Amino acid sequence: MASQTDIKLRKVQIYSIFVRNHTKKGTLMALEPDLQRIKDLGTDYIWLMPIYPIGKKDRKGKLGSPYSIKDYRAIDPKLGTWQDFLKIVKSIHDHGMKVMMDIVYNHTSRDSVLLQVHPEWFLHDKDGNL
Repeated sequence: MASQTDIKLRKVQIYSIFVRNHTKKGTLMALEPDLQRIKDLGTDYIWLMPIYPIGKKDRKGKLGSPYSIKDYRAIDPKLGTWQDFLKIVKSIHDHGMKVMMDIVYNHTSRDSVLLQVHPEWFLHDKDGNL
């Protein structure tokens, strides 16, 4: 932690969830029945690992890496909808916990929205290749 970070945060319990593997259904709404158990562990924050659509260009394996993000402003349809996201966030809050989102903007896919809209944000060689 940074030296100026509130010392109370040292006692915060964070529970990390990789949605597609956390339940048999692998969806946002399938988390809801497990929230009380997670809360009972003493959890203060639920850290949702990437829930965004995964890029397809140069994908590794069948599912691709959840850190090869296509669009940071969308929910992977395999995990649910925007409404499902809003519902699960409300339910997490209703259980007295907060939500952390895993957002790492340099983990974009080769077919990402950011690369299409802002190619100048990405490193290119002298020939213009990524």
